[in-house]
Amino acid sequence: MLQRKTLPELIQPMDARIASVRDFIHDIKPRILQSDSIVPITDPYGPSVVDPDMRCIVVSEETKKGGDAVNSFLL
Repeated sequence: MLQRKTLPELIQPMDARIASVRDFIHDIKPRILQSDSIVPITDPYGPSVVDPDMRCIVVSEETKKGGDAVNSFLL
């Protein structure tokens, strides 16, 4: 999936990206991390279409179309 990203050579390894997300969430609302997890997305829909406990997905401007596709699939 990274081949189509803008400047893929600048994308950090998955472990570093997860740590950054965890740190960000800890700074804004730490209790979220007690009940929710951060999972890598390995296909366009990720676990959102198969995990009935999924409560939200976070997207960027670059991934908004994918988020819209997930919502269309689920609705």
